[in-house]
Amino acid sequence: MTQNKPTLSIIMPVFNRTELVATMVDSILANSFTDYELIAVDDGSDQDTLDMLSCYQKKDQRIKIICRTEQPKGATKCRNIGLDHAQGEYVIFFDSDDIITPSCLSERVKSIRQRPDMDFLVFPSCTFYNNILHPLDSKFVYGYKLHDDDISYFCQRLLPFVVVNNIYKTKSLKENNIRWDEQLKSLQDCDFNLQSILKGLKYDYVSVYPDYGYRIDERGNAVSAGITTKKHYASNLHSICKLYEMVQGKYGHKYDRDLYKGVLYTFNLIMTNGIDYDFTDKLAKMVKSRSPKYGRLLSIRFQICKLLGCLMSSRHSRQLPMASYILGRLYTEKKLENRISSMIKK
Repeated sequence: MTQNKPTLSIIMPVFNRTELVATMVDSILANSFTDYELIAVDDGSDQDTLDMLSCYQKKDQRIKIICRTEQPKGATKCRNIGLDHAQGEYVIFFDSDDIITPSCLSERVKSIRQRPDMDFLVFPSCTFYNNILHPLDSKFVYGYKLHDDDISYFCQRLLPFVVVNNIYKTKSLKENNIRWDEQLKSLQDCDFNLQSILKGLKYDYVSVYPDYGYRIDERGNAVSAGITTKKHYASNLHSICKLYEMVQGKYGHKYDRDLYKGVLYTFNLIMTNGIDYDFTDKLAKMVKSRSPKYGRLLSIRFQICKLLGCLMSSRHSRQLPMASYILGRLYTEKKLENRISSMIKK
């Protein structure tokens, strides 16, 4: 690494899971590209994790450890802290429980250097389980150019890419005040990516071998999935409200149908443990204030759910009024998986 500022800053929030963090750090250190700083922002880990990070730092001066002392707790705060300290010309946000390929950093830096007209580039990812990368998987993978209109799919919560797929010009993020929303407990990637797009950052997809392994647990689920607890309700309301404000603020009602589908997705996801009608009332009122047509449709769905709840289980009372949407969503997801599969085989 040069004595001046590094070319690349890697920002990685850390909270426990010592062995998984070590696997990710080892994969970064194994890269052929070396002109980087790894900013590990600890979110209050136990001593074992801190000791492990300290051992790495003693062996490699490129590793910097920052302990979060500000509130709120969470990965979004840690990423903002990391971004504030980033010295590199380019920046990457990685999760601490995944893995990257040995060519990941060099390929990303080389590609963005060759595209001075771009503010960020998107790279494909694959899955990682049983200690093996699975580049032929088509589920839980992102970063493939599948759409002509990414905004439409972000509104529907069908994510074309997540932040770990990307490399950014640090200057582009800071000059446009693109920050992680610290009120969000989930769906942070969607918010950050839409901020970037709606504020005019130019980007493109790069067709290369997948360079990032998204960890899947032994049950075949994404490690970060399943955020359905009641403490997330306020976060989800904030996320939906902000999404409407950002998108309608620039495009008016062009994406109202897609935003409505995103609301249905969120409702179906977080109400799996039973329907909270106080939450649904707030959600319907909020949507109706921004899109009267779809707000009324949403209220009707919720009223049917409530009526059916007197006759059957909460699961079936939620699913029956949502059946057409759920089937349509499953069909769309399968179609996207097939498209990814065909692109991988090429």
